[in-house]
Amino acid sequence: MIYQNMILGIKPYVVIVNRNTSYPAHAHYETELIYCLKGLIIMVVDGERYEIKEGEAICIGGMATHLCEESPCESEQLIIELGPIFVGDEYKYFTENPFSAIVYKNTSENRELLNTAINIYKAKSSEEKLSSLTVKSELYHLFSLIIKSSSCGTENITSRSCNLKIDKALELVGRSYSDDITVNDAAAACGYGVSVFCNSFKKATGVGFHEYLNTHRIEVAKYMLSDSEATVKKIALCVGFSDSKSFCRAFKRICGISPGEYRKTYYFKE
Repeated sequence: MIYQNMILGIKPYVVIVNRNTSYPAHAHYETELIYCLKGLIIMVVDGERYEIKEGEAICIGGMATHLCEESPCESEQLIIELGPIFVGDEYKYFTENPFSAIVYKNTSENRELLNTAINIYKAKSSEEKLSSLTVKSELYHLFSLIIKSSSCGTENITSRSCNLKIDKALELVGRSYSDDITVNDAAAACGYGVSVFCNSFKKATGVGFHEYLNTHRIEVAKYMLSDSEATVKKIALCVGFSDSKSFCRAFKRICGISPGEYRKTYYFKE
């Protein structure tokens, strides 16, 4: 959900650690891997409930609706998100084999993938000069391992049908969410008239285009609030809102709390 922005230094991928954090149902185009570093993670993906224990992971497919329930014990999770901005045209390998969730138990067949997630966590936490380069190389390795597992028909995978006719609109949001994107822009990207596009988009995602766009912007803002010291005004402009007032209204409507309250709860300075 966070994409390349050279001015603010935001990376085209997400690698963060959440501690004792639950979050509401949402969906996004990116593929997300959540590794349980400590305790127990309870995820609900497309209505299916999964308990991910320490040393295990779950991969959530693009546009799969998911939420994290409050853990009954102290927990810590590594969240990794990869999208087309990071991996380019190769992201088609995910959309060709759509899935809701893949669970990676702590078994020998999953050892390489789980170890790669740990390597990313260690590199992210490191202060070494080339740690960011190590993170990128491990992310590409992780990407290839997920593709292999999603294509092999493992019993731990939950498949889903996926409406790919709105892919171009989702890519537009992911690439240009900070711009003034209109419904007409999104419809044109998909080759639809506005009316047909709006119906197709809501059928595929469950929400209207503007709601999806603003939710995406708020998701980006949440990571910025928890992982940077940028002001609320600067974040609002960065994610595509015209001013901080409209940003704060949208943030509270979607998240239930203000940006300031969110930052107090979830900001972790590394």
